[in-house]
This record gives sequence, C-alpha cells and structure tokens, in this order.
Amino acid sequence: MTLRDEVYSAIKEAILLLDYRPGQVLSLKTLAGIHGVSATPIREVLIRLEAEGLVNIEPRNSARVTSVSLQDLMHVTEVRLVLADQVGRLAAQRITDEELSILETLLGKMERETDRRALTALDSEFHERVDAATKNPYLVWVSGLLRNQVVRLWSLVANGDSYWPTMRAGRLELLSALRRKAESECQKNLREHVMQFVGQLKETVMGGAR
Repeated sequence: MTLRDEVYSAIKEAILLLDYRPGQVLSLKTLAGIHGVSATPIREVLIRLEAEGLVNIEPRNSARVTSVSLQDLMHVTEVRLVLADQVGRLAAQRITDEELSILETLLGKMERETDRRALTALDSEFHERVDAATKNPYLVWVSGLLRNQVVRLWSLVANGDSYWPTMRAGRLELLSALRRKAESECQKNLREHVMQFVGQLKETVMGGAR
C-alpha cells in the first residue's frame, strides 16, 4: 500500500466512523499536517472521496463532509436488497477456500472484540470480503459505494448492546452457507442483514426521540 493509499484509508475511516462529522469542514492544510504529507496527495485523496460521495470539495482548499439522512438510507436500502441476491448467489458460487479462511479469521476477531468502533470496522471488512468473493469488480464497486452511505449511520446502531450478538450469529450463518455453496441461504441471509440494520436504526432513532 502506498503512502497516498494509507492517507486515503485513514481519512475515509475517520469519515465513516464519525471522527469527521457530516457537515464538518476539512482543511487541506490541516489534513496535510496530520498525515505528514504535502497538499498534493491530500487534494488527490479528497477528489477520490468526493467521487465516492463522502465529501464535497469547496473553495479555499477545503472540503465538507457530506450529510447523511434516514431518507438516504431508505433509497440505499432499496438498491442493497437487489444487490444482496446477486452477491449471495455469486459469492456462494465463486468463493475460494482461502477467502473462507479469511472470513473465519475475521469472525474470530469479532468474537473476541468488545470495542464497538472496532466491531464496526471488522464487520465492514467482512462484507467487503464477501463482495470480493463474487469476482465481479463492478458489483464490488457499487456495493462499496452504497456501504459508505450507511456505515456512518451504523454508529447509531452500535449504541445498542443487543445488536452485536445478533450480528455475529448472522455472520456465522452466512459463513456456513458459503462453505456449503448454499446460494439461496446466502441470499436470504444478506437480505435479512440489510433489513435488520434498518430496523435497528429506526428503533434507535425513535427511542432517542422519546
């Protein structure tokens, strides 16, 4: 991984995990100082993040983190439910033993992890690996863009301790279905995951409104 890729990954993670909040202005000069690089790679990283819908580049060498809303989530969910069937079918067909081993390792880390931020990152990586198992770069790309739009809201779900045991159990079931090449089970599991997240998020938001 190049230094530019490392900076990109660090800034993107900070946005997804809400270290940089929606609407926050990011100074190119400040980011360059934090990461110990010149302005040029930061500018290139921000252009890349803008293409992914995570920032909007503004005048005076700055960028603003894009907003995210429940309405956005509903729109994204409609597409994710369609993609879930394709991801489940293709991943079950094409996943390798090496990829299954990596997923098993990630689940082991998730079982031992108690920090919610770390769990969010591990679960996101788990889904990235499942997407990659489809061997379809366009599907991986679209799925990744959509996931960017929900991970920031994911931190709200992380406030509920009941979510994580259910989440881990679902990943174990998905791994089992992938090992058995059970396409329909993989599709069902991924669809249920999408709706479980939406349901948990709505419950969290409504609970906080009381």
